[in-house]
Amino acid sequence: PVDWTEHDAALEPFLSGSIFDDGVPVARFDVHRFRPGSGLGGLTEDQYKQAAAVYAEHLDSKGWWDKAYTYSTDEPWLNGGDETWDQIEEDIDRLNEASELWVRKALITGPKVDRVGDRVGIWCPVTPMYENWFYTGGAMAGREDYVEHLASGNELWFYVCNANLPPYAGYDIDTNIGYEPRIVKWGTFYEHASGFLYWRMNYWVNDDPWNTYLNVEEFGDLFARNGDGFLFYPGDHDGTAGAEKGSPEWLKIDGPIVSYRMKQIRDGLEDWELFRMAENEGLGDYARNEISKAY
Repeated sequence: PVDWTEHDAALEPFLSGSIFDDGVPVARFDVHRFRPGSGLGGLTEDQYKQAAAVYAEHLDSKGWWDKAYTYSTDEPWLNGGDETWDQIEEDIDRLNEASELWVRKALITGPKVDRVGDRVGIWCPVTPMYENWFYTGGAMAGREDYVEHLASGNELWFYVCNANLPPYAGYDIDTNIGYEPRIVKWGTFYEHASGFLYWRMNYWVNDDPWNTYLNVEEFGDLFARNGDGFLFYPGDHDGTAGAEKGSPEWLKIDGPIVSYRMKQIRDGLEDWELFRMAENEGLGDYARNEISKAY
């Protein structure tokens, strides 16, 4: 038997919205447990299945399960390759055998690949790995490859991460047009995606994030992008962000300090909401036709 008291007390304010001023709850959340690609975690096969089933059933009984997903090993095509893919397949099958509630709950950051069949509920490619506009040669799954996936009740999400390469819009500071972070959300709706993932809000790897935005050491000359991984800046030198990472002496504003890009992203999310409202009124094709003129 599991005592869920502390678990539920920690989770409930976010999923009811009571922790937020506007009362709007979290829409989706990663359960951080039973991650495909991580194996049994020291449990036996039977223990793992029993635990996975009990966990899913409990969250379902609370009305929270429809918001849950499980984040598989990040970018398996980069982190381990075939060995990681094999482990992900094995783990998803194990979860689905444990309870049908786990079906369609696995998210993979990467383009759709045939080797895992229909196991994955949420494909989440980084934008340049969608279609072949950057990686030419027909290697990347595109619109036609996701049609059946979406028709089966599964999802398509997108993300951007040190790869906002031409002709893709992104979250970079030095975008070609100032509203690229907003246009990203237009494209997400246009491609029939239902989610968007961003990997970090405060990746201040340099001691001076107010003046140094490019992390070439970590990502290399090709993939490093100005502002990648942070959408907020640290505030006053009050010790909360670390003395080196605080705001310049002349800027006496407490943090976190919102970037212009964050405001563009907010506008894009509001646009996305309007597009969804239009689609619900039967105007989805019209909306996409208008969007295409810019996107």
